[in-house]
Order: sequence, then structure tokens, then C-alpha cells
Amino acid sequence: MLRTKLGNKCYYRDMSKETYVRKVTRVGQRSLAVVIPAEIVDELGIRERQKLAIYRDGKQIIIEDWEDD
Repeated sequence: MLRTKLGNKCYYRDMSKETYVRKVTRVGQRSLAVVIPAEIVDELGIRERQKLAIYRDGKQIIIEDWEDD
């Protein structure tokens, strides 16, 4: 798969899949963190202290808005 790197973004050959490359950082003794790019935060309207549901689907990590029932 051919990809082009521009800044901190990678674009795949068909330009339909934009990927942001981020490093994982340690928070405390056991937790890890990944920074969500500002462009995604703005597009999805994510706010500080907003609750997000995080779960695994095979080898993928899925992050969704948490809805209080």
C-alpha cells in the first residue's frame, strides 16, 4: 500500500483514508494515552471532560460518545 506523508498526516494512495500518526505516552504507572488531533476534535465536537466509551473490536480500538441511559 502506497502512502504519502505530509506533516503529521498520512494519505493513502486513493486519498479517501486520512490517518494521523501519534505516539503513545505513559500516564501514571499502568495507563497509556494518545492525543486526539485537533481537526478530529473540532469535526466531532468533542469537549474537555466529555465521557467517551472505549472498547476493542479484534485488533482495533473503537472510541464512541458515551451515552448516559
